[in-house]
Amino acid sequence: MFIDPKLISADALEALVSAWVCQQDFSSSDDFEINIAVTQIIGKLQRKELILTFSDNDELDETDRWTIQTCEHFNLTPSQVEFDSL
Repeated sequence: MFIDPKLISADALEALVSAWVCQQDFSSSDDFEINIAVTQIIGKLQRKELILTFSDNDELDETDRWTIQTCEHFNLTPSQVEFDSL
């Protein structure tokens, strides 16, 4: 399921992206650099360069049910991305 980031409050979206960044192999522990990364990722989500996905598989842990992927991962261009209705 592709989630439209505009449907998520700014605070919740920032928290989701921050948690995702912390799970990645991010080379910096500097809060300033992490905040820049979060801002850049949110911009890419809004431009559909990255896609926030959610799995409805109840067997997965809650943190494993959502992820951020490139649109290329799904063989899509940003203009081809269509968000699912919630």
